[in-house]
Amino acid sequence: PTVDLDMLKRFFSHPIRFFYSSRLGISMPAEHDSEDEESFSLKGLQKWGLASRLADDCLAGRQSDVEKFSALGLLPHGSAASGEWLAIRQEYQALLDQLQHFRDLQPATRSIECELDSGVMLSGEVGACYPGTGLMHFSASKTVKSRSVMSLWLDHLALSATEQLAPAECSQLLTPIAKGLRFEALDASSARKILANYAALFRQGQTYPLPVFPDTSYTWASHTDPEIAMSKALACWHGNQYRNAPPGECDDAFIRLALQQNTARPLDDPLFKDCARQIYLPAIQHAAKNA
Repeated sequence: PTVDLDMLKRFFSHPIRFFYSSRLGISMPAEHDSEDEESFSLKGLQKWGLASRLADDCLAGRQSDVEKFSALGLLPHGSAASGEWLAIRQEYQALLDQLQHFRDLQPATRSIECELDSGVMLSGEVGACYPGTGLMHFSASKTVKSRSVMSLWLDHLALSATEQLAPAECSQLLTPIAKGLRFEALDASSARKILANYAALFRQGQTYPLPVFPDTSYTWASHTDPEIAMSKALACWHGNQYRNAPPGECDDAFIRLALQQNTARPLDDPLFKDCARQIYLPAIQHAAKNA
């Protein structure tokens, strides 16, 4: 059997959503703000989208100014646009400064064709590889999200398994915060072994929805103290009541569909903890060695 690398990344981005959307063809309607509501300030998701576009332009060497982004409908109306633009530039300047290093470098795409320890073939491509520097992903998010971790980690494992990272190269996630994420190359045998376990979880997750709640599971796996781990995970699960704060992961439509109110305390399920360890702990532990 052959596993496509992009499909593997989509699965581990949100295993429950992948099961329902890719396997069963179930989709959920996206929630949008009213189109009649005039925009005078940026909400969290709007700000993230604008910052992502700004970072893309920076990396590509494209001009970015308030007029361009206003014309695209990415800034508030009227005189508020200039103020929001300056605030965004200042807020994300640390990310833009990091991206400057890559502006004059030509990224390459590296092909992946690898037999894993389980006999499964992994195939695909890894883009954004900068010769002499390595793999670079970036995110406008102020916190390191599970999907960003797994996207970088799986690409990194594929490059390590096929011995396509030079000794001076690494894989890194750039973020607006000072500390992003960095992985040094693994030996090919170790990388293939980890990928084989992910391939097995991928096959398992296509038969039934695994109890993986991406950011909650990642948060739980990130802490060694059991009480702290559960406290942080529950905070991510339930969210908070601040205005414009993202909802807790318990409100995710696909997760609600999977649970169907049959499990009062899903984070106490031993399978939740086992999946969190298997999926996120290898990346967390390897990143800790390179911190």
